[in-house]
Amino acid sequence: MTTLRDIAKMAGVSTATVSRIINGKGEASEETIKKVMDLVEEYNYRPNRIAKSLSQKSSNTIAILISNLVNPFFAELVTKIDEVASEHQLQILICNTNDQRSKVEQAINTIIDYYALGVIVICSQVELKDLETLENAGIHTVTLDRATTEHPFSSITINQEKSFFEATDYLTKQSCQNLLLLSGPNNLEMTHHRVNGFFKAVANHQIKNHYILEGDFTTDGAYQLVLDFMKKHLYIDGIIAANDLMALGAMRACRELGRQIPSDVKIIGNDNLSLDNYLETPLTSISQRKELISQKVIEQLLEQRKTKKTSKKNHKLILEGKLIIRKSSQVND
Repeated sequence: MTTLRDIAKMAGVSTATVSRIINGKGEASEETIKKVMDLVEEYNYRPNRIAKSLSQKSSNTIAILISNLVNPFFAELVTKIDEVASEHQLQILICNTNDQRSKVEQAINTIIDYYALGVIVICSQVELKDLETLENAGIHTVTLDRATTEHPFSSITINQEKSFFEATDYLTKQSCQNLLLLSGPNNLEMTHHRVNGFFKAVANHQIKNHYILEGDFTTDGAYQLVLDFMKKHLYIDGIIAANDLMALGAMRACRELGRQIPSDVKIIGNDNLSLDNYLETPLTSISQRKELISQKVIEQLLEQRKTKKTSKKNHKLILEGKLIIRKSSQVND
């Protein structure tokens, strides 16, 4: 592999001169510039961007600490972030943690070693001390989705309480009087916001029969939960799930029990995945505004780099979710 030193030796100039010419900052004769660029082309030389980052203690790389890539929501969100990052000539580094502390710690060390521009945190296992470690290393952070927002640094979230209030309110207006909420794990901050929204809506409409089951965000887990529960509570006529994968599990359980969707049971998910439109019964879902979040998170990181402020100087942004109505929650189109 041809190195910068090799190009300099063949051109008869210093490595500093080659570096300046390649980066368009060289004060050299036209003859020297041509000679260097001809060698670069002939030997297909590519600058070592990792080495450059190490020497300059900065880079155009944005790391994404993610819970997992099995859940299509995260895959879709990362894809959107990558699209926006590319528009600004930024690269992304995906750190898939599988929500394991050991992998989080390993990823943080790698991110610091490579002087990432910033870190987008979409992982429940990232703690306040991790954010402090990154910020103290000069690497800005923005937390999204499952990550906690109870910290002094930047975050972008959807108003989960309002979204789940509106979803529950919508079901009551569709004549549902026996409601089930499939929540996420109770140790997550956003679960409490969603439960609060659900409770406020059922109280507002004086719904006596309402239940909450703690799920694990998986289709299989939700399927078994709903199947077991509805064998004893077959009268449930409205279900709200904390994500679309659990909504899919609930749909399967209802069908196995002979409950038709949406005539017998109306179901709402949360994520607004691309596949929701293509299900046998298209799924009503709360949009997490992936496109808008992707724009905002890149804007925040670029602004932090421009102003050289820590994330403590930036605001916490709360966006509004949007209920996307489809067949699973209404009898008539």
